[in-house]
Amino acid sequence: MKKLRYYLMVCTLSGLTLSAQTFNKSPESAEDSTQVVRVIEALSKAMVNRDSNSLENLTLDGMTYGHSSGKIETKDEFIDEVVNGLFDFISIEPSEQTIYVLDDTAVVRHIFNAQATNDGTPVTIRIGNMMVLKKQHDQWKILARQAYKL
Repeated sequence: MKKLRYYLMVCTLSGLTLSAQTFNKSPESAEDSTQVVRVIEALSKAMVNRDSNSLENLTLDGMTYGHSSGKIETKDEFIDEVVNGLFDFISIEPSEQTIYVLDDTAVVRHIFNAQATNDGTPVTIRIGNMMVLKKQHDQWKILARQAYKL
């Protein structure tokens, strides 16, 4: 009886895994995933370059930006802090990134690796990060970001 339950559990989990993989391999999902990757890359570049116009264009008006410290910022607060704050990104390199697309919503998870200065003092950052993007008028934009300590 235990072997039968084990077999059924393995079959069920395998089926769920296969359906998730099939979903992520649809032509639309693959193209959307590629576009989402480009948005994440553009966000990193805009943060390093302190480019307020790009940050404005990559994010939705109702965006919420959560730091690993628990601090939450609005879109305007986020952009102002990146552009004018004491924290200056030198490089941002996401790793272990996964992207899940469902219709007009994408969830991105990665490890946020960055080199920066905080009021002139060098710092290294390695935190977890999850973002939610929405597709509007054929463009993916960031709706929410939440970092967490690893």
